[in-house]
Order: sequence, then C-alpha cells, then structure tokens
Amino acid sequence: MRYTRFEDLPVWNTAIELAVQVYTLTERLQFRRRRSLRDQIERAAVSVSKQYRRRFRARHEQRIVVIPIHRTWLRGRGAFDAVLTGATSGVSRSARRD
Repeated sequence: MRYTRFEDLPVWNTAIELAVQVYTLTERLQFRRRRSLRDQIERAAVSVSKQYRRRFRARHEQRIVVIPIHRTWLRGRGAFDAVLTGATSGVSRSARRD
C-alpha cells in the first residue's frame, strides 16, 4: 500500500498512541514532583512521531534548494558576467520606471 500522508502510516498512529499513554502516565503524582524527568519523558515520546513524520516528508515531498549567491562573487567568472550584467541592468531599469 502506498501512503500519501504520514497520518495514514500505522507506525505513526502507534507512536501517537504511545505519546498519549506516556502523557497519561506522567500525570501521576510521582512525575509531578520531578518536573525535569517528566518533561524529558514527554519530549522523547513526542519525538518518535516527529521522526516518522520527518522521514516520510523527506522521502515523499520534493524540495527546492535555493543557494543565494552574491553578485560580487559572480564578477569575473566568464559566462556569468553577461548574465549578471543583463539581469542587474534590467532590474535597475524596471525599478526606475516604477
């Protein structure tokens, strides 16, 4: 079976059930006194479902990578000079018109 949403994964739903059970457990008096232990256990329980979500999205969603390059770095790099000059001059002309 092919899943289109991470919410449909049985393992993700099991991880959510685990987190609910952990939160129910940490509501007890023994955990209320130890706040840092309680927080750590709750974060760990939630982390399981977050990891499944993250891995699902990494495998199923396309990502666009944008690498910002400053125009001064491109100067003097041959073929980029013509592209850079044309691009920046067009931008400056259109900015003056507005």
